[in-house]
Amino acid sequence: MPDFYTVVTDTGLQALGLASAQGQSFSLTHAVVGDGNGLAVIPNKGMTDLVNEVWRGEVAGVKVDSDDSNTFIFEFAIPADVGGFTIREVGLLDESGKLFCIGNFPETGKPVAVNGSVRDLVVRLPLHFENADEVNLVIDTAVAIATKQDVKNVMDALTQRIIDACWTMPAGHIYPVPFPPDELPPHHQVANGEGLLKTSDAGKTLLSMSAAYKAAHRVIENETHVFMPNVFDENGDGYFPRFVDGGSRNVGSVQGDAMQNIVGEIHTGTAFEDGGTGAIRRAGYAMSSYWVGTSVQGIDGFIFDASLIVRTAHENRPKNYGFIPAIYLPPLGV
Repeated sequence: MPDFYTVVTDTGLQALGLASAQGQSFSLTHAVVGDGNGLAVIPNKGMTDLVNEVWRGEVAGVKVDSDDSNTFIFEFAIPADVGGFTIREVGLLDESGKLFCIGNFPETGKPVAVNGSVRDLVVRLPLHFENADEVNLVIDTAVAIATKQDVKNVMDALTQRIIDACWTMPAGHIYPVPFPPDELPPHHQVANGEGLLKTSDAGKTLLSMSAAYKAAHRVIENETHVFMPNVFDENGDGYFPRFVDGGSRNVGSVQGDAMQNIVGEIHTGTAFEDGGTGAIRRAGYAMSSYWVGTSVQGIDGFIFDASLIVRTAHENRPKNYGFIPAIYLPPLGV
């Protein structure tokens, strides 16, 4: 027998037999954990309680073991704010509160937040039936546990939904995608102005776009290549998309960068002692000097520095988040 295992108690076997004879289902609604009073626990079917229960809560989910269709894996979570004990035994209760099964558990400490842990502890309890076809389990709870694999499966499904949605987009659609350039969805290219062979599927699709589309996005061609729209400037910085009305500004039109005016004043008190305001400050040293009679008089210097009052960079930009600008160019007819 393995070191850690689960057995159905006599009470549980009676519930199974009654449910099978009457064709009824039964519910396993709660889970319990215990510390074994500090000692390892040897499960046996005659037990009606844990050696020393320290927590109980709702069963969150059940699934069939991928390697054994007769084994069910029950899942529940012990909240982050519960703890201060070591788990050595686990069990499941039926809807009447009776111990249906009990299993021993590898010694696992469950701290609380004050001990430096703020995590829920997810516990999985395997339960084997000789004939799972005769077992009709009911898990009636609104609680759900998302494992790492569950999250991965959801993300994979979501990614596929995004890819599927791309196939319904019109050819030539340019939009931001959250994938690296080498992981773009099928039939997508980075809209960076690079040339496509006219004989390629993507090149043929780009050539088939309307004259208005090609003019708006500056799609040009030579004898062998057609060049994609380019949403990057000469420095390699991407343009921010902006809505246009098709009147005063058209699709594909480019606006250069600009900024609101920054002003300041020089207060020319005696020897400029009052300094300046806004983006202008007194330099703190004499720019030049001249003689007045037998004494030297200084002329103060002033500097203009926009960073004194605004954040500065090599470009004007709002806060932003990086996406790849992709153009969808499926084969013709798709």
